[in-house]
Amino acid sequence: MMAGEVSRLLRELRRAGAHIERTPGGHWRVSHPQAKRLVFLASTPSGSRWKANRMTELRHAGIPVNES
Repeated sequence: MMAGEVSRLLRELRRAGAHIERTPGGHWRVSHPQAKRLVFLASTPSGSRWKANRMTELRHAGIPVNES
């Protein structure tokens, strides 16, 4: 996943009501009022399955997001 895709995902999460913060280590901390737990996203992910894996993690955490 390229940095642009990370930015698009973060924008979509914000539209869904998520609170996003940058961690001291450079990751993104995602929380949401409906979430069961926090989700952390890499700012520079690697691997072809990154987005699919994060979408699954977000869904399991209870964070609503459009899977486009």
